Amino acid sequence: MKKTILLSVVVVVGVLAIAVYLSPSLQTRLLDLYFHHERDAWIGRQKALATAGDIGGWARFTFPDGSWIAMANEHSCCSGAGFDCVVAIDSKGDFRVDPDKNFCGREGLENCLGKVTASSVAEFYTQAEREGLDFK
Repeated sequence: MKKTILLSVVVVVGVLAIAVYLSPSLQTRLLDLYFHHERDAWIGRQKALATAGDIGGWARFTFPDGSWIAMANEHSCCSGAGFDCVVAIDSKGDFRVDPDKNFCGREGLENCLGKVTASSVAEFYTQAEREGLDFK
């Protein structure tokens, strides 16, 4: 009798565990966690490249005062990365991140931000915010 009750409890708990695991909201939460982890890892790799000065493939914007900003982005629409993100490093060494922006590739980033008419890094950041960037 005790074995039957114990087996019944184990079966019920198992069925409930499977139901919770397979629920759409839990699946969404697990995917969110995965893509946040992937985004954070990508940001870490980009920061390491920027710190090492390895930004040759990044979009670069230079200003009359000699200062510059280099930017890279990841986008879920074409790359399949599952997240959107823009990172920037400037000539002062400041590293900034917008964890949600999507320019749909380097070309989109250059086309959108190439229209910004700035004479310094600070002015560029201010105008880039008007284009939807939210650096943190």
